[in-house]
This record gives sequence, C-alpha cells and structure tokens, in this order.
Amino acid sequence: MSRHRTPVPGPIRLAIPDLDWPYPHAVHPHVMQAEQHTAQWTARYGLDGQGAGVATRNRYAAMAAACYPYGDNTEALELAGDFLAWISEFDEKRVEDPASQGQPSIAAQNLLHSHHIVDSPDLLPAGLGSPFHLALRDLWLRLRRIASDQQLARMHAGWTEYAAGAACEIPYRAQRKLPDPVAYQAIRRRTVAFRVWFFVFIELVGGYELPAPLVALPELRQLATLANDITGLNHDIVTCEHDIRLPIAMNLPSVLAHHHGWPLQRGVDTAAEMYRATVEEFTRIADRLREEHSELAVHISRVAECISGFFFWENQMTSRYQA
Repeated sequence: MSRHRTPVPGPIRLAIPDLDWPYPHAVHPHVMQAEQHTAQWTARYGLDGQGAGVATRNRYAAMAAACYPYGDNTEALELAGDFLAWISEFDEKRVEDPASQGQPSIAAQNLLHSHHIVDSPDLLPAGLGSPFHLALRDLWLRLRRIASDQQLARMHAGWTEYAAGAACEIPYRAQRKLPDPVAYQAIRRRTVAFRVWFFVFIELVGGYELPAPLVALPELRQLATLANDITGLNHDIVTCEHDIRLPIAMNLPSVLAHHHGWPLQRGVDTAAEMYRATVEEFTRIADRLREEHSELAVHISRVAECISGFFFWENQMTSRYQA
C-alpha cells in the first residue's frame, strides 16, 4: 500500500522524547562574518530563486560555525557555510522537489550533472551552466585550494555516497511510497552525509589533517558511522512534525509507523530508543579510541562537538524545520 500524505491544515503535536547528547556545544567567534559571506555567495549565484535570502533565513553559515567552533581558518569556515547552503538547497529543490512532483528523471539528471562537476570541476560542458552547477563548481575549485589530496578524495567519496542515497530515494518519492525500515535506514545513512563531509571540514577549519592510517582505523570509521546515524535519528525525530505536512513524510518515525501499522507516536518513541542505544555505542567506542589512540583525543572531541553544534543549530538557530 502506498502512503500519500497531503498537507495537514492544522498542527499535529507529537510528544518528542528526551534526546540527550552528553557533549558541550560552542559557536565559532567568526559566525557573523561567515553568515555575511554565505548570504552574499548564495545571492551571487542565484540560489535564492524567487525568494530573498535563503542563507539568512535558514542560517546555513551559522550551522557551519556551530559545527566547527574551533580553528583559525576562516576561509574554510566560509567554504563550509557555502557548502552547507548549497547541499541543503540542492537536495530540496533539485532532487526532492522534482521527485515528489512526479519528475524522477529530472531529479536523477540533476544528480548526474552535479556528479560530473565534482569529477571534473575544470570542465563545464555546454548545458551545465545553471546557478546550482556554477555554484558547485566554485565550491569544488575553492576546496582544491585548501584541502590535501587525501581530504579531497574523502570529500569525493562523500559526494558519491550522498548521490547514491539520494538516487535510491528518488523512486520512492516519485511513487509517494515509503520504503521499508531496512531500505530507509540504508538510504538515510547515505543522505545524512555527516560521516564524511562534515568531518573533513572539522580538519579544514581546525587547521590539521588526520594521517591516512588513522583515517583508515576500523574503530574510527565505526565512530564516524555512529555519529552519522545519531545525527540522522535525531533529525528525523525532531523534524517529524514538520515533515508530516509534506507530500510524503520521508523520516524514520513515519517509516516505522507505516511498516508496522503503528500510531505515529509509537514510531517516534521507537526511533528515540534507537537513538539512545546508538549514543551509548558512540560513547563506548569513543572512550576506547581515546584509551588506545591518545593522538585522536582532540579529534574525537571535535566530532562530538560537531554533532552538538548541529543539534544546537537545528533547535536554536534556524527556523527551517519549524512545524
């Protein structure tokens, strides 16, 4: 049975369970500079569309400042703000919207064209001159100036991971049908994109680079995946009231409720249980990594603080997800 939610006229109130995250948050002191830069950048590339000031309205650069509160590389901080603005607007307006409007081929084409730019930012074939294409090219050329080859390779892998997840989500949106929980969690793990993109920017803004052998540690990769899942679970829960007003509520509580025939509140409560279990596993792996690899202690703290910053931005700094 397909699941099609039409916009809900009145507010639906869910009881959001406690989603404790036991790590502090901070905001980069150059947050205002970053916000001004990203507002100008989105306007220059026409990402505002018919409206004015998506960067100012949604405060994407504030997200960057909250996720990367430490470090003197303001060029990297500004790039992070621009990147987060681009991917947030692209994912919504160039992938989710056309797919949800019954135009999956357009959504897929947008992903493919963007992938071409990420592969070869020096080459921009005729026909790839839309505002989003030109803005993405600018991002990738700027990234090449400040990132190492290893960091660039990780960012490219992050793009490929995101694109794979977004492409798998397109047919579900086009059919207005929710995937089953296993399929959804596999898609969501890729579309969150936290474990690669967000973590490379920790290094870029912080002015350091993890050596390749440490990046390849299975335990650190597991920690990054857990951090990614924590972010996705939390986001799906706290934005559930917002999402159920959309043509299709693509979030874990709705997926669980639909699959099991539950009330939506039970889907929220079950997702919260999954969140808490994942936080416990993250803490256990983080503590073990600090003991076995003391050289990773600062980076692990930065990862935890990056998640804290995202939660702070989502709940206190932006109105993007208000119901």
